[in-house]
Amino acid sequence: MIILITILVICAVIIAIISDNCNQIEINFFAVGGAILLGFLDMILIIICICYGFKTMTIEDTINMYQEENTKIETQITTIVQSYQGYEKEVVSNIADMEVMLIKLPELKTSELVKTQMSLYIENNNQIKSLKTQKIETKIAKWLLYFGK
Repeated sequence: MIILITILVICAVIIAIISDNCNQIEINFFAVGGAILLGFLDMILIIICICYGFKTMTIEDTINMYQEENTKIETQITTIVQSYQGYEKEVVSNIADMEVMLIKLPELKTSELVKTQMSLYIENNNQIKSLKTQKIETKIAKWLLYFGK
């Protein structure tokens, strides 16, 4: 798309040069005006697309980093849940064996740890979705710049 605008700017400049040589003031006025207008539009679009392209260069690496972090969190949560289940079985079997049922169980902080890790996991997943959306939007900038995918 931007390539087409650049071609139109070049054509407008050529028409302006030819009309200036032929003393066609009206055509020259519109050709020069069109070349200037399209030139500014072209430069603005090129700058926007290039800046957007630089901004999204590291998206794939960032997505991979978040996915690795989520894998670590999944492993930690699985370990915590399995150890908690083992602890829970031990406590229940100890209670069943005891004659005195008035036992004060210690407060377990693992549920808070799991909640924190789950919130981090969800936050990472939301960030991954956002980055993938930016990656999709990059295709628009590439198409505008050079009809790329």
